[in-house]
Amino acid sequence: VLTMAFRLALLAALAAFVGCRRELVGVAAKAMKNEAFDGEPPPRTPLDLESVEVQQALRYVMTEMKRLSNRYRYIKLLKCHSAEWGAANFDGRNIFLELEFDMLRNQISKHDVIVFQDEDRAITGMAIDEFPDVRLRELPDPPV
Repeated sequence: VLTMAFRLALLAALAAFVGCRRELVGVAAKAMKNEAFDGEPPPRTPLDLESVEVQQALRYVMTEMKRLSNRYRYIKLLKCHSAEWGAANFDGRNIFLELEFDMLRNQISKHDVIVFQDEDRAITGMAIDEFPDVRLRELPDPPV
């Protein structure tokens, strides 16, 4: 069982290592090329967006996002643009999702998310390219 601090550190480290970025609606949220990587990335196989495996991964992502921070408690999944799977570095496999969220009142945010599975296909964790921005209601300045 991973602690929340470890999960946050893992997510931040993965985002920094991969060099991913978040984009706004209308622009694809694709991971940028990592110039330090030398070699061929493992092949990915598309998954049906309606498959049980993808639906379980989406449910896991939404649950974990709400658990990460109280700021994400109103997050809604708008659309899953794509789902692919590829071999993990060690045993198991990864599910690569391109997701579009509504963070709060039409604050749209697109992200690349990786869901980790072990060799028995049990979900063991996730990583997101960048923590989403959420602008909560701000109190007006007090009269001076």
